[in-house]
Amino acid sequence: MEARPAPGRKQLSKAASGTAGQPSERLSPSDKPQTKLQADHFRQQRFFAMRGRAPIPLTVAAVERLDPRAPQHQTLRITVEGECAGEFEVYPNDVLSIRWHNDPTQVEHALDLLGERPSLPVQVATVRSAAFPGPVVTTSVKAALTEHVELQTTSEHLLKRYGFADVVEHNAAENERYRAFHRQASGELAPGNDKCVTDLRAVSLLSVIEQLRGSRDALTVADVVALQDRVFPRPYTMSGYQRLDGGRFRASITVSLVQKSLLEADGESRTATGRATGYLASLRPGDLTAGLVLPDRHLFPQTLGRTVPLIIVCTGAGVAGPLALLRAGYRGGPLWFVYGVRNWQDHGLYRDELQRFAQAGVISRLDIAESRPTRAGRPRRYVQDVLVEESDELMAWLRDGAHLFMGGRLSMAVAVNQALRQILISTGACSSTEAADIRLGDWYDTLRFQASVSRV
Repeated sequence: MEARPAPGRKQLSKAASGTAGQPSERLSPSDKPQTKLQADHFRQQRFFAMRGRAPIPLTVAAVERLDPRAPQHQTLRITVEGECAGEFEVYPNDVLSIRWHNDPTQVEHALDLLGERPSLPVQVATVRSAAFPGPVVTTSVKAALTEHVELQTTSEHLLKRYGFADVVEHNAAENERYRAFHRQASGELAPGNDKCVTDLRAVSLLSVIEQLRGSRDALTVADVVALQDRVFPRPYTMSGYQRLDGGRFRASITVSLVQKSLLEADGESRTATGRATGYLASLRPGDLTAGLVLPDRHLFPQTLGRTVPLIIVCTGAGVAGPLALLRAGYRGGPLWFVYGVRNWQDHGLYRDELQRFAQAGVISRLDIAESRPTRAGRPRRYVQDVLVEESDELMAWLRDGAHLFMGGRLSMAVAVNQALRQILISTGACSSTEAADIRLGDWYDTLRFQASVSRV
């Protein structure tokens, strides 16, 4: 029997919002969003309430190596404590935005190349977040280069100024592709045929300063302070958040030390450690840092006030939010957890914890997809393969009103999105690709289908 096509996106959005004809109506603080548009307004309200304060001083309470068997893939759990900044609610999948600093060796190298006294006073425009500027402050050159001015990669303005317009154009095109892939991952657009890979290029600032040194175009401290990008706080999804006595809180984030390709001014390339991850990996218990607790745009059913079945599909890059949900005390419907890892034995960083949740019945079903299995006879599988293999079970959950939440890399989410469209058609739930597109679009608009993903 032919399945009835899904209702149009506008029709379903109105029905789910509870305010037919007014799905964009703003919510009172006590209301829970029911549509994507309302969720965007909800996040905006929370964002202004949470970031309207100075950065929170944080003390590093613990640093734990999670993957000692993988020397080439360093992953850390960093736990910090700080004063609770106001009486706002913190939900699973919210982020801790860290004020990272430049590597001290880079700062010393920059000071040497620029030939300036470290104590020379300068004025620098600061930022509190990527969206909002902070005040102009007077500080020393060394402090400006440490805390405020991005030293690893050359800004777009300086790239254009010194003959790297081709890099700027290339990155603009790659960012446009990334935005399209992100919309495909979330279900807003149907997946295309392009391979989900973006190739941003970065040029070493210190190599540009060194190449121009002694010429009439030589960069000065004033140029660097005025024309370089600011140090934007780096958001990390919290894997745990706990209110403590005395108006304090404890939060945990998971950090994988990133290695990236960096172009030198002469065209050669080298490998560099990620700016924020390098800073965080240098922290030790007792060290001081600063950050802000901020809302994410993706909301679990529990946050929405919905007690429904939940299917979580994630990989290591996106497991923090689901872990925060479980650790905060999951209070929803049946939970199916599909987790993608390199191999479960050596890289299952949360293997024991997830198995305990499964044994306790908090996780109703736990499926592991190993992309690089080490045990003989185990096939290479990705999370989308699990969904295809279990398509009948998946559709049974979805018919019962299950929500689908994805977390991880952008390429994974695009592949899952493509698999879902194929499953909807192969099981007869939708009669065509167009009907599957509408169905997933409706789920996206009514928050049944969410993808908290990034290009990392």
